[in-house]
Order: sequence, then C-alpha cells, then structure tokens
Amino acid sequence: MDQPAARLTMHLASLRFAGRLPSAWALVPAGVLVAAAALAATVIAASGLEVKLSEFAPFIALAAGMGVVSAYAHFRKMEPRFAQAAAIVAAGTLSLLFCGLISNVGLRLRAPTIDAALARMDEIIGWDVSVAVPAFTAHPWLIDGLAFVYNLSGPVAAGSIVLTLLAGRTNKAWELFNTTVMTMQVIAAISIMAPARGAMAYFDLLYLQGNGLPKGAGVYHLAAFDHLHAGTDLRFGLADMSGLVTFPSFHTVLGLLLAQALAET
Repeated sequence: MDQPAARLTMHLASLRFAGRLPSAWALVPAGVLVAAAALAATVIAASGLEVKLSEFAPFIALAAGMGVVSAYAHFRKMEPRFAQAAAIVAAGTLSLLFCGLISNVGLRLRAPTIDAALARMDEIIGWDVSVAVPAFTAHPWLIDGLAFVYNLSGPVAAGSIVLTLLAGRTNKAWELFNTTVMTMQVIAAISIMAPARGAMAYFDLLYLQGNGLPKGAGVYHLAAFDHLHAGTDLRFGLADMSGLVTFPSFHTVLGLLLAQALAET
C-alpha cells in the first residue's frame, strides 16, 4: 500500500468502526463523485434545460442497490472481493451517470468550439490531419488495426480492473478505478468549457465515410453534438444521452490506464 493510503488507513484504524472499513483507496471515489454530483447539478441549473431525472432513476437504483450489497457483504465478513466488486459497480454507475450529464447537458451552455485552436496546435508540431487521415486510408490494414484497438480499449481497461480484483490485488484495482473515475469527470468538465466537433468535421473529411474509413468514424456524435450545442431543445432525457466528447480524448486515457495496470508503481 502507498504511504498516503497507509497513513489514512492507520488513522481510521484508531476509530471504533474503522476495522470494518475497506482500504483507504476505496474511499477516494466518494469525494470525486460528490464533486461531480455538485458540478452536474450546477450545469443543469445553468443550462436552463428540464432534465427528465425520472428516466435516470434505474441507474441511481442500481448504484444504491450495489452499495447496499457491498456494505452487507463487508460487514458480514463475506468474500472481500465480492464486496469490493459491488462497490466498484456502484461507484462506476454513478460516475458514468454524472459524466454523461455533465458532458451532454453542458453543451447547452454553448461555449465556443475550439477546433480551430486544436488545428493550430497540430500545425505547430507539424501534424496535418487533413493529409494524414486520407494517407492512412491507403492502408486498410492500418485503419482496421486502429479501429480494433480503439474499440477494444474500453473493455481492456475494464478487464484490467476486474482481473486485478480477482487476483486479490484490491489496492491496485481501486488505484485503476480511481484513475478512471477522476479522469472521466475531469474530461467531462473540460469538454463543456472547450467543446470540439472533431477533426473529421472541421477538415471536411466526411467523404471518407465508407470510403476508406468505417461509417461513423469520427462523426457518429455530430447529430447529438449539434443538437445540444444549438440550444434549441428545452428538455433532456435518457434518449438524448450520447457519447460526444472528442476533446480531451478519454480513449487516450484508457490506453494509459492499461500501462498503469501493467506498471508496478
């Protein structure tokens, strides 16, 4: 266990109920989720949208139910990994919910898009997306490989958390999970202040859809993005929820998460 977590656990051990608490790292997502809930509430209020909260009740119920299961298993001294897994599912469900609400409803705030600024940054480092992407399409094996890695990054990251938990490395599992939860909320917060439609739209590379690139690559989110960013709809429900964050890239985080899972420190 890292020294900060060890000190926190030792401090908690001095309390009467601390012997029944999980590792200190398991307490970290609680603070992150409280902050995310506050941000989500603030964004909803500022957006002026009527959010159909009742449609999101099943996710809240799932998180609450798994939290109860985790607490019951822990205090009944059942298999520790079972209690930890239930807690991770509970916190993960809330994290996804808050991230989705922040990133989607936050677009209603209509901050200016930053695609032009991102293109200038690319230009500074000598990277031209409008040239590179069409060049990649000349190599179907490369496009297929990149698509495979892109689509696999989420399951691999989730699998790494599950495997470390099954292996009994609960501190490592929580370390990975904490990274996921914290970066998810940070990315959602940044995305509403610096929204981006994406390189495919900015560089007008839509002609590559089904013509070198898989259909939907880089553009699947555009309809939902434009709808919310236009700010014309006054209601928001579960059906309107979409994965539309292009900047910062959470898939990059998922790739780094795998590196963290394989690292010993």
